[in-house]
Amino acid sequence: MESIEYENMRNEIRGIAERAFLLERYGFMEEPVEDFRRVFGEIIAKTPLCVAVCGQYSSGKSTMVAFLTGRKTIRAGEEDPTGGNAIRVGEGVTTEQPVEYEWKGVGTIVDTPGIFSDRPEHDKISHERMAQADLLLYMIHSEGFSPEVEKDFKETICARYAEQTMLVMNQIGKVDEENLPAKRQDAAEVLGDEELLEKHAFCMVDVEDYIRGEEEHDDELKAVSRMDGFREKLDGFLKQRKLYGKCLAPLNVVDEFIGLATSVCESKEARGDFARRQKDAIENAMRQYRKAFRNAKMRLLGKIEEERLDLLGLFREHDGAFEEKWKGLADRIAASADDAGFQDDLAAIGDTLSAELADIGDQAAGLDEYLRGVASRMPEGGGGVAFDVNKWKTGVGQLGHLLEGVNKDALLQVVHWFGGKFKPWGAVKWVKGLNALGRAVPLVAQALGRAADAAAKSKEDEACRELEGVFDGIEEKIREFYDGVESTEPYQRLLAEKNAFDEAEAIRKRTNAEKDAVLDELRVLKGQTAACRTRLAGS
Repeated sequence: MESIEYENMRNEIRGIAERAFLLERYGFMEEPVEDFRRVFGEIIAKTPLCVAVCGQYSSGKSTMVAFLTGRKTIRAGEEDPTGGNAIRVGEGVTTEQPVEYEWKGVGTIVDTPGIFSDRPEHDKISHERMAQADLLLYMIHSEGFSPEVEKDFKETICARYAEQTMLVMNQIGKVDEENLPAKRQDAAEVLGDEELLEKHAFCMVDVEDYIRGEEEHDDELKAVSRMDGFREKLDGFLKQRKLYGKCLAPLNVVDEFIGLATSVCESKEARGDFARRQKDAIENAMRQYRKAFRNAKMRLLGKIEEERLDLLGLFREHDGAFEEKWKGLADRIAASADDAGFQDDLAAIGDTLSAELADIGDQAAGLDEYLRGVASRMPEGGGGVAFDVNKWKTGVGQLGHLLEGVNKDALLQVVHWFGGKFKPWGAVKWVKGLNALGRAVPLVAQALGRAADAAAKSKEDEACRELEGVFDGIEEKIREFYDGVESTEPYQRLLAEKNAFDEAEAIRKRTNAEKDAVLDELRVLKGQTAACRTRLAGS
């Protein structure tokens, strides 16, 4: 690619980015676009070529950086005779953080931590630096691709950085010469075929042997290390891909932004589903709550009717058991009001609602984790400051309002509202006027045993009417109380949450319309970046 083509392509990529910047006119995209503008600006402004040495841990990456920069290597724990310019190497993990070195005649070279060393933070750091580099030297050791590294190479390199990656198998001094063709064939099978191996400028070397040969003036050891052939191939790769890499780095940033924005916008259906399911769970709890009150009322009214019929029968039959039963009426009503079935119904409502909301919350957290995983792949800018994933509003709180405090304990506050175990309420409120209203009933009952004339009969009828009135009054209080279900605190809390979902749904519909519009624009931008990649690949 000639310099003028390079500038034209960079300008085209700038144009695509500027069209993406316009997405900030949608309120929810304002902060992400601001972040994208910053990172893109830092990467597009970088002028020296940046090459990242990455790949399998303990594959000789630091030693390769030392070879390319002409620096000395020292083992871990050794004193640095160069005053801080030497590069530490050794078995296992030796590079904890990316280190950038000047690479004369090229630009900068970055030594990265190895991947799959049982340190996930190293994997994340390495992938971040790979994303911001112009070209990559991906190193594996002579044992070949491990299953984890093979998966990473296919998902990261083949899918995203194929045109800017050179693949190097190091430490071939540990392999018998006659087995090297088989090692090459194994690598070709991982990539797919020999042609793809050549596309990645594949080399088999032993950089440690070369450096040892230099130190010991052993030309034979240097020759079998194949580093001279590697250097020639690397020079060709850099010459061919240098300008390509300088275009691809900012293009990768644009594509990563488009991919994350697409994922966030497409998650609107899942977000809406979470909200609808939460609202359905609340509405079901409200229905069950009303049903529990209705059933408790009917059970209690049934008990009261039994008491009515029993006492009226005893009274009219002049049964001496009436007075004793009358005296125990208040306690029996209180005992009936202490309804274990009612409390069990309320507990079941709370358990069901809690379980449903917990399940929805877990799924919402899963989507949140997925989006954060997408966001974590976003490259850093030149200042080493990555995209702020919090600005993408991917948190669970944004995926749908999960209820706070509406659970079994909150629903069972109705028990306290009634007054503990219902007994105080049943004994005091319902039968408060029982003795006053029915004060004459026992006296009349006693008189009936001594007289049976018309006057006594009239008093008996009057007493029966008064007794009926007592039970009518109790039933009225029961209905009044249980029919007031919607005024209880737990129901009001559920109702408030339902209303909040209704309001949020209206807002969500407006936001979803904006997200659909953003998705349309992102598809156009994606087509433009794909066209750029096609032209770059053919250059």
